Amino acid sequence: MFPAFLGHHMSGASLRQVTHYGQSIRFGTFSRFHYGHIQNLYTYGRVDPPPYNLNLVTARSYLHYGLGDLETDYRDILLLEELLPNARAIQVPRPGFHHIDFIWSMDAREQVYETALQMMREAERLQ
Repeated sequence: MFPAFLGHHMSGASLRQVTHYGQSIRFGTFSRFHYGHIQNLYTYGRVDPPPYNLNLVTARSYLHYGLGDLETDYRDILLLEELLPNARAIQVPRPGFHHIDFIWSMDAREQVYETALQMMREAERLQ
């Protein structure tokens, strides 16, 4: 399994992506990239970057999360559920379910995949 793991494991991120992520944490917003007030004024026509309008995201979204996830805080998932108009947050039943478990756990099928497939089939019927 090691070659498959290496072929599908996280491939990294750019410095700008990491900076943008840090800006979201620092400013407590979900906004476009903050270049600094002068560059923001030039780029966006305002001193602060505009927030993303999540009301424009109309696709039905299911946000699965595990309470043992150290990379993604469940409170962020619940906040995103509130901000997206058609989102539903679903807690994975196993309390210690971790970020990497979504892919590599021996019980991922029972914990996540079966529910996700059922939701996809449901969504297909509604179209």
